[in-house]
Amino acid sequence: MRPFSLVFTFAAAALLSACASTDDAGLNYREAVVTPTLETPPDLIARDLERNLDVPGSAIGKPENTGRFVETGNLNIEPRTLPKFEGMKLVGECGVNWLEVDAPAERIWPQLREFWAEQGFRLQKDEPAIGVMETEWLSMKTGGDSFFANLLASLRAAEYRDQYLTRVERSAEGKTRIKVAHRGQELVVDETNPHTGAGTQGWQLMPPDPDKEREMLSRMMIFLGMQDPRRRAELQKLGLFQPLAKLTRDEEDASPYLLVRQGFEQSWNRLVHALDRLAVPVRSLQLDENSGRLELDSAALSALLEQKVPEPLLIRVQGSPNANVTRVELRRPNDTVDSSDEAMAVLQFLYKQLR
Repeated sequence: MRPFSLVFTFAAAALLSACASTDDAGLNYREAVVTPTLETPPDLIARDLERNLDVPGSAIGKPENTGRFVETGNLNIEPRTLPKFEGMKLVGECGVNWLEVDAPAERIWPQLREFWAEQGFRLQKDEPAIGVMETEWLSMKTGGDSFFANLLASLRAAEYRDQYLTRVERSAEGKTRIKVAHRGQELVVDETNPHTGAGTQGWQLMPPDPDKEREMLSRMMIFLGMQDPRRRAELQKLGLFQPLAKLTRDEEDASPYLLVRQGFEQSWNRLVHALDRLAVPVRSLQLDENSGRLELDSAALSALLEQKVPEPLLIRVQGSPNANVTRVELRRPNDTVDSSDEAMAVLQFLYKQLR
């Protein structure tokens, strides 16, 4: 036998011996067995984890797709269509109003989640098993009617906060009843505390506001798909539905802006939620106390509106420190107000989302 063949034979034998050997820290592959594949329990739904990590419309894996607010692919910006419920009416009895819907509670519950998100409230309790949905407390401030009337006011404005509890009940006729309960608290300052010698503050319960309950029911009715003229007939029962936003102009320089009759946090939450629902990417976001700035994807919004929009598309959201109102306006890169026709088209779009 040639020396080269002999060396090769010994090397192969040593390799096979090493693969079969085992020690305390190694694994014995000869004794390995194949176990059955884990199966999803029958009461759960199997999820495609890899698909869940995909960003819709993005080119996954591209180097430039590294930022949270950067979209690299072509967007499908067609808005999501929510289910509409035809059989719906407002019912009142002994000073209590509720919404009666001809649909099972299982179909309505996901839409109620969307409704409160659209109104700018986050949920702290979401329990469909018992039919209870509760929002977090959301702080507001009271003050003058005009936006900048109290910016330099020396008196401190009163502060209060709201919370809503939604109760979903099944009726004997197979319908669903939706009741909304309002809770209010006011920030009370005690300037004459004998124990500390300084002012203390705390939240004190306020009487519930039936008008706010009826207002939310009327908005919920519209959100769930009631159309004219039935909607107008039902709203006449309440007479309280008023738009939360209006397009107006500044008294000094006549620059256009959107005035929202809500506090900053609620207006901000509603605006961001509306952009998420319409798949309009937010390229950058800056959030400060009582103010925020957004840069949107101009191409995406231009395609949605089917017309040209400013580039870059900068939006400033500014809350009043003393009044329960928020100002939304478009800005240029030099931080001046954009009053162009393209900016007005965007303000019209934002008005439809926040009214």
